[in-house]
Amino acid sequence: MVYKTVSNLQRHVDTIHREKKKYKCELCKYKSSQKVNVTKHFDAVHLKLRPYQCGECTFKCSRSNNLKTHINDIHRKTKDKLRIHNLKCKKLENN
Repeated sequence: MVYKTVSNLQRHVDTIHREKKKYKCELCKYKSSQKVNVTKHFDAVHLKLRPYQCGECTFKCSRSNNLKTHINDIHRKTKDKLRIHNLKCKKLENN
């Protein structure tokens, strides 16, 4: 892996290879090398905040990447399957 800055490389070494996790959750044993991760953990796990909502259903989640995965896995794949099904049906009707 290539890092653009020395600080990014150092964070990687500390986190992965030295397992330095100096930030700790106040309510459980969760630890991280980055304070922002502890804040996100606290909001999602302990406060149960779900600020990201799907525009097509009632799904809510705590992280934007989880919403993107949900939309892709649930809604886009379903639409693609429906489109393929409709194309197959049209071909059968024309035969």
